Amino acid sequence: MIDDKMMKMKKTCVHIIIRDKFTSGYISFLKEHDLGWDHVFFTFDKDYTLDLPDENNVYIVKDYKTIADEYGDLLKKADRIIIAAFFDDALELLNMPQKIWDKTYIQFWGGDIYRFRQERKGLLDKLKQKTVKMMVRQCIRKCAGVLTLVEKDYDAIEEIFDVKGIEHRVIQVPDDFYAINHLDYRGIAAKEDYHGKKRILIGNSATPENQHIEVFEWLKDKLDDNTEILVPLSYGLDDYRKEVIDKGKEIFGGSFVPVTDFMEREKYIGLLSTCDTAIFNNNRQQATGNIILLANLGKKLYLRDDTSMWDFFKDLGFSLNRTQDLRGLSLKEILTYSDTERDNNHKALRKMEEDAIAQWVDFFK
Repeated sequence: MIDDKMMKMKKTCVHIIIRDKFTSGYISFLKEHDLGWDHVFFTFDKDYTLDLPDENNVYIVKDYKTIADEYGDLLKKADRIIIAAFFDDALELLNMPQKIWDKTYIQFWGGDIYRFRQERKGLLDKLKQKTVKMMVRQCIRKCAGVLTLVEKDYDAIEEIFDVKGIEHRVIQVPDDFYAINHLDYRGIAAKEDYHGKKRILIGNSATPENQHIEVFEWLKDKLDDNTEILVPLSYGLDDYRKEVIDKGKEIFGGSFVPVTDFMEREKYIGLLSTCDTAIFNNNRQQATGNIILLANLGKKLYLRDDTSMWDFFKDLGFSLNRTQDLRGLSLKEILTYSDTERDNNHKALRKMEEDAIAQWVDFFK
């Protein structure tokens, strides 16, 4: 049970966070940094392994309904509540009392916003999408405010959900910068058994927003026998994954390397360390964790320049290249990366961490 004396000594924030690859870093950061508040965490009993310094005030529950039904007293006593990532299951909290919504902030992570931009196919799927979108809009209108990872994601929220004037703050997910910036990259990379070919990484998942095939077309006449295309496809949509794999094999043959199995973080970082250049043709805010990992590893980065992601990283001072320029570049130009750009990105990573800590400190003032 929650210690009532603890809750009276300091203000308390309850965090309801999906069980995801970022969950451990999120919790560990808020346990490590003294922001003047006590923190209680709820997450769920599935998927990713949690790697935490301790499990004090971390509650593993079956679903969101369990939180609403069994921990109502805690929600009432809390001074602030954050729902981190807002997908369909979180709608089980829709009927919480308005007094609880009045102190609840929804932190959107990206996919929970942009999934509504593309209309579903089929009558039933369209109806479900419309219903879910309406329910998310209700939650946004009920809550105290919304948090986004980048500034322009709020513009998308207003456009997609037809809402105006909602309190908004930009606050990064802690694991997007903190845990990642302090890993032993050299040690992890040294463990990777690799044959030494040049590698170009494309995208981060099996979702259409990655626009893999467009990049394949740009690169299809540029590769030589010493270059491979590496494509992470471990999560996303089965039909799209198959489409990407079929097209990749058709264009690149044995030089196409799809990654379809989920990997633990250290092993995945080892895989990324074997790449020279990474291309993210994603048409929305996505893959920030991968981009930060690759910047730490000193890899060349290509992003679309018409996304909120491009603006976010450029504003921090990152050296980036435009995916749209790939068509006119030679393979050597695509792979060449200067020490100046590499050092510049390492400086930008430190600034990103400082900014994110300041964002959380300000939020808890």
